Amino acid sequence: MEHCKVCGLPTFTDASSVNCEGPCGNSLRTCLNCYARDSSECEPPPQKVVKLAAIGQLTLPSELWTEVFGSLSAWDLLKVRLVCHRWRKLVNGSSTLRRKLVVQFPEFIMMDRDYAPSNLPPASVVMFSRAKIATVGSWWTSFGAGVVHLTMNRCNVLLPNMLSLLKLTPNLKELHLSDILIDTLDEAPAMADFRMEQMELLHIDLNYHGQNLGVFLELCPNLKDLALLCELYSDEFKNLLQQLPSYLRKISATLESLQVIKTEHLLAELCCLDLPKLKRLHLNKCESRCKNNRALVEICRTHPTLEVLDIEDVSASNEMILHEVGALLPNLKWLAVKVPKAPGIQPSLEFTPQLRHLRLKGSTFLYPEPTFASNCPYLQELHLERVTFQEPDSLRRFLARSPNVRELRLEECKLGYWSCLLTAIRTQKQLRRLTLRYLTVEDAGRCCIDYLDNLTTLELIGFKVHQQTMVELFTMGAGSLKQLTMVGLNDTLDFEVVDVMCQKLRRLSQLTIKNCTLSKEHCKQVRERFGSVQRLIIS
Repeated sequence: MEHCKVCGLPTFTDASSVNCEGPCGNSLRTCLNCYARDSSECEPPPQKVVKLAAIGQLTLPSELWTEVFGSLSAWDLLKVRLVCHRWRKLVNGSSTLRRKLVVQFPEFIMMDRDYAPSNLPPASVVMFSRAKIATVGSWWTSFGAGVVHLTMNRCNVLLPNMLSLLKLTPNLKELHLSDILIDTLDEAPAMADFRMEQMELLHIDLNYHGQNLGVFLELCPNLKDLALLCELYSDEFKNLLQQLPSYLRKISATLESLQVIKTEHLLAELCCLDLPKLKRLHLNKCESRCKNNRALVEICRTHPTLEVLDIEDVSASNEMILHEVGALLPNLKWLAVKVPKAPGIQPSLEFTPQLRHLRLKGSTFLYPEPTFASNCPYLQELHLERVTFQEPDSLRRFLARSPNVRELRLEECKLGYWSCLLTAIRTQKQLRRLTLRYLTVEDAGRCCIDYLDNLTTLELIGFKVHQQTMVELFTMGAGSLKQLTMVGLNDTLDFEVVDVMCQKLRRLSQLTIKNCTLSKEHCKQVRERFGSVQRLIIS
């Protein structure tokens, strides 16, 4: 394939001449043997920028165009669809590109016979909020065929209409129903005459309604991810959980993730169910306290493939349960556990060394003081909520044995000294995100300063901190910090703190300061110094 020496684009050739496809469009003399061109006879184009229409005519493979368009935003993809029929067809036919397009219908819409929206893009993600669906119009037939992800929040719909909507959405893979009211015209619920064979994810999260939801379970024979949650443990939802074990047996060959409310009956059934692909299990608490903690151990024994485990209400007096869980789950990488404080007991926690994520949560009023008896060399995220660290070196020793922590979050924790926390943090050379929320610290203390070269995000919310401690935190992230959030730090941002922040934090791209005592002079100084950042919020 020959190219124009001026434009560099392909040319069509014959025995005597060559026509340039580029902006010049001239006919050039060519050799019969090598098709050599005399570029001196081709006038340079008036501009070097190639028009978009000319690019669209290039015969590049569709896969390459999809790769190029994949870097565009959803708004730019809508513009690309308007260039030519070929690009419109390419965007409409690519599931990867259509996944970027989201259609969120206005709140409180009434979908009746007269409702017929026009010019809808071929979106894969569709959201309804507070909508009333009286009927499913003919417009949904073509539009629904491309929908893959459907979210309905606080909607009101009759069960027959809901089934009609789903029947006309044959390629749906993910369905989220949040606080949705599904009613029937008579006492007997409608039965579906179809199946959602491609449905992989079903999440139902309700406040109090739980009727007519069992029909959705029967629609999905190949589910991989199932979540059934309810704020108020109603009788309708209780009946749904009673039916759940029989449905889980039907999808045992495909189920990988399960999130349900923990009940005595369900725990007993999970001990007997064979779910060979189950990797993620989230057990949420219900209104009545579940005391059968030994069932958790039996569940882990039955499902050794678990990699994610989220459990609550594990008594601190039965801390051996956590030891057994760690021994039974060799692939456990994500663990969230709530450990209430028992009088006179200091829980000693031991976890599997393969953990990547650990979330430890204490009681609302009784803050346990755990000791960590194991090493977690691969731990990357550590979230501690409502726990106490009065012993100076308790947290530092654990973090020293977990050198790969990238995210550290402390919320509503009690500490003896700030120096204890800062000393523990400075050992984490891989730390990228640090979040401190509503901490209670008895004294400031002092520690040696060390730089955290990978720290990019710092969030300080809702507590009182000494000015010198703020200076030390800013100094730690001076060379790398890009996002800084400070909310509710009263009497903290004095002249010294603001001056250090303006001098040392030179790489900030996002700065948020809310509900902090900041004088007009300091506010002006901050706006002048960080006026060019991508996002600046001061309120």
